[in-house]
Amino acid sequence: MQKEVPVQLPISAIIILVFWTIIATPSGVIQFPVFSSFAIIITFYLCYILKAIPKRYFSIIQLLRYGIWILKEIILSSIDITKVIWGREIKVESRNFEVVTEFKQNDPLLIIYANSITLTPGTYTINTEGSRLKLNALSANTMRDIKSRRMERKIQEIFASDTTNS
Repeated sequence: MQKEVPVQLPISAIIILVFWTIIATPSGVIQFPVFSSFAIIITFYLCYILKAIPKRYFSIIQLLRYGIWILKEIILSSIDITKVIWGREIKVESRNFEVVTEFKQNDPLLIIYANSITLTPGTYTINTEGSRLKLNALSANTMRDIKSRRMERKIQEIFASDTTNS
């Protein structure tokens, strides 16, 4: 028996394709953060429509706090990576590493955390297995920052605080 594809899925895929085509080649410094903000908003909206993440993670206050915080992280990471690449001595030390999080397998916060890492320049999530993330960092600083669990704690603070009563 074949599963029926929800109508929203192909429409969502087309929206994402068109949107990412537009932002794939930003020509200005201002455009990147603005388009990144739109990408975050559209991603959360599509997750809401497709019920990919429980509704309790969609309070306006949580989303605003997350949006402002992740934009700040994107800007700070961009500055850090620019320093690494344009410095007199190129200190690119790309390396793969693993971290174990407090998030459980299939926890929406694990998904948000992994995607937040990928959104920040200089880092990306390669794979997730249970509560373990396999990551890549462009520099030792970014690797140390992730291993400090600062980002993980911030995501818990933003999203988990309002979800305990849901």
